[in-house]
Amino acid sequence: MTRHETPDLAAQLQVRLGRLVRALRKEAGPTDLGAGGISALAMLMKSGPMRASALAEAEGIAPASITRVVNTLESYEFVRRAPDPSDGRAQLVEVTDRGREVLQAGHSAKVDALRARLAALTPAERDAIEAALPVLEKLAD
Repeated sequence: MTRHETPDLAAQLQVRLGRLVRALRKEAGPTDLGAGGISALAMLMKSGPMRASALAEAEGIAPASITRVVNTLESYEFVRRAPDPSDGRAQLVEVTDRGREVLQAGHSAKVDALRARLAALTPAERDAIEAALPVLEKLAD
C-alpha cells in the first residue's frame, strides 16, 4: 500500500481510541450517569466547585443540558449546590464524598480492565504503547 492509499491517520486514531474507551466503560460496569454525567463529575473533581454555567462551558454543552446533568448527579447525591460566597444569588456545584467514591471506583475498574488488556500484549507491543505516551500527551494538550 502506498502512502496515498493509507487511510487517514486521524480517522484511524479517533476510531480506535473511541473503541478502547467504550470497551473500558463497558468493563467498568453499567452506570446510570452516562458519559456526560461522569465527565461533569470528573470536571468538578479536577477543577473544584463552580457555577453550572462555568461547568457547561468547560464541558462544551448548553446550559439547559448541564442543568439536567447536575440535577441527575444531585439526585444520586454525587454533587450538592452551595451558595456562591462571591454572589449570594448564585450557586456553586461541588462534588460530595459519595461522588468522589463513585468516580474513583469507576476509574479503578477501568484501570484494572486496561491493565488486563495490557498484560495480554507482547512485551514489544507494551513497549510501543509506552513509547507513544509522550506523543499522545502532546495530542491531548
